[in-house]
Amino acid sequence: MAVIDQHYATHCTYGSSAITRRETGDLADYVLGYSVRASSYPQNDLRRHFRTIERFLYYYLPKDTPPNKKQNLTAAAAPHRFFYTPSLSGLQALGYISYRQTDCAGRVGSYFAHVLTGDVDRGQPAWDVIDCLQLFNAPGWVLEDSSAFAYELPALLDLDTLRAGTARPLDERVL
Repeated sequence: MAVIDQHYATHCTYGSSAITRRETGDLADYVLGYSVRASSYPQNDLRRHFRTIERFLYYYLPKDTPPNKKQNLTAAAAPHRFFYTPSLSGLQALGYISYRQTDCAGRVGSYFAHVLTGDVDRGQPAWDVIDCLQLFNAPGWVLEDSSAFAYELPALLDLDTLRAGTARPLDERVL
């Protein structure tokens, strides 16, 4: 059975990144920048894997968002960015990106991304675009970072796991 890898990506310190994993020591609290916060992908090749999907990981609030509102918006209240790419250097990727009020350096305006990847070069079947669209706003997407996250996430066996038993939010009539 094909495995679907999960990744959480956001602005990290050396201590909070699943790539560097420096929980203690002098560098633990230093700002690293955008990185993988947690992943089901093996650590030894995680940096290369992240570089493949990194160009799709960005988020901007609408241009007319007042500056004072940027500090008060939450991940649940702000618009989300959703993307799917069926072929990216042997991977397929599906992501849900949410607003994050501040980054690790305390600057206003950042993002938190929950991304799924499948290795089509290793025989994983291509995901259906309609199945991907029907995962928009599914309850299984993680919207915010947490210090409780471990570096390692479980892999998924299928995309429907994100629906968590709920009905598809976009039915055939909408599509």
